[in-house]
Amino acid sequence: MNNPLIQVPSPAPTVAEPTIGCGCESPTVIGSIILGLFYRVLTALLVRAFTSCRSMKAKTKK
Repeated sequence: MNNPLIQVPSPAPTVAEPTIGCGCESPTVIGSIILGLFYRVLTALLVRAFTSCRSMKAKTKK
């Protein structure tokens, strides 16, 4: 099987303008940024929940 990423037609070179407006020209970059932020927040929440659970267990042992 061929790589499906190769079959996607590349956009015209005239779309090389700043993509600050809507960002429709580079959805992969925005998607990766959103995924990175999401994973960072998720890991922060997991660490916070883990530490709070450990502190609660330590308090109940006393």
